[in-house]
Amino acid sequence: MIRISLVSQFSSSVSGVLFAGTVLLSLASSPASSQAAPVPYGDFSATTVDYLAVTEETLLTTSGKPDGLFGAPTVAGDSLDFDPIGFSASSTGGGPSDILDVQLKFMIQAKDGNVIESIFLSEAGDTTLDNGFSSDDALSRVTANVFIDILEVDGVGVGGISVMGDMEFTPSDGDYQLSVDNPGGSSYNSGWSGKFFREFGPILADNGLTGKVTKISVALDNTLTATSASGSTAFIAKKDSDGVVITTNPDKNEVPEPTSLVLALGGLLALAGARRRS
Repeated sequence: MIRISLVSQFSSSVSGVLFAGTVLLSLASSPASSQAAPVPYGDFSATTVDYLAVTEETLLTTSGKPDGLFGAPTVAGDSLDFDPIGFSASSTGGGPSDILDVQLKFMIQAKDGNVIESIFLSEAGDTTLDNGFSSDDALSRVTANVFIDILEVDGVGVGGISVMGDMEFTPSDGDYQLSVDNPGGSSYNSGWSGKFFREFGPILADNGLTGKVTKISVALDNTLTATSASGSTAFIAKKDSDGVVITTNPDKNEVPEPTSLVLALGGLLALAGARRRS
């Protein structure tokens, strides 16, 4: 399933020109390719759980990105760590909007004597928007939809318990626009981070079940989008180090905090107070 959620129009505060339907028109002329076969990474043993059938699949790439952009993960404690390379979208000079939609799928199985109480997903990257001192606008966006199915409770198979949600991004909710984030300026550069956290106890209770979760399946659908006008460029990418991290039963004291990357961008975050979203 392909999810494309884009801003269909955005305005430049400098020129006052409304780019109505720019993204949709660009998509109509963009060559899109879909990967027929997933890229399997296999199984990985963590401290208290096993990550099973870790698989990546490119759902949409308008610029012909190669397969395997997440890359094979590494394990640290109960965390699965991906260091993406080339996981990016870019658009220059009003060319076609660039969209990259990649899905990561896996199962988590608790080892004997252990349970899955919660899951925390995080990711990070950066974006650059530039118009070379012209009046043209540029836009970039990151989204991540998370789908979780609870497969076992206390080692017994269950069905029909699903969790869906969106990763929360900082700053600007993962939606960046040159004329809004740096009005009157010629460029905007920012790091970004996203997070998703769920506890499974309340979900079981809502479904009339007791016990502890011992097996789940997870699908993380990541989309990057870059859109430019004739005199601008847009670029957005996941980091090539600790770009995506999945953690089972994380330290709850660490979950609410944004990454140090975003905390370091105090000057850029101050721009958010003057945001004008369409």
